[in-house]
Amino acid sequence: MERRMLNRESNPQLYELTKHIPARLIESAPQGKSGSYVPHYVIVQALLATVGPYDWELVEALRGRVEGTTTKKGDVYPPLEGTVVGAVYRLRCVVDGRTVTIEEPGSCESGPWETNDGERLKKASSDALKRCAMRLGVALHLWCHRDDQWFVNRVLAGGEDEKQEGSVLVGVEADDELRLLD
Repeated sequence: MERRMLNRESNPQLYELTKHIPARLIESAPQGKSGSYVPHYVIVQALLATVGPYDWELVEALRGRVEGTTTKKGDVYPPLEGTVVGAVYRLRCVVDGRTVTIEEPGSCESGPWETNDGERLKKASSDALKRCAMRLGVALHLWCHRDDQWFVNRVLAGGEDEKQEGSVLVGVEADDELRLLD
């Protein structure tokens, strides 16, 4: 098996995918949730701008039981069986000449009475696409709890200390090595 260094020259698309999403494009989580997120339309643009067209397909709709609820208006809804509670989707694209296939589940958090199965599949699709894109490095920095946990873009940059927006590099010294096995 050939060993090669993971770097910006040999992996320019991966380098671009792993850049920080600019702060102006990051949203705060809705009330009652923690963290930050990148909206679906930003993720799609990041993928299109970096890898071009990609394949996106539904692998499996996940159905299950959704508990009943009483709405703020006082409407009572019974539990539902067999409603869409999530889905598994597949992303396939070419990154730096290599076809990459990623499958991730997506959830749909709204109650079953607020939407129909089609709407829930769309919500699950958006969630799954964000998770698949994260596996390619898109907005991966948001999953790191501390700046010193974010290092992949710096490794790809060869340890350069770039300070431009979209490429905040922290946590890895210039002489640290990370190798990719093909």
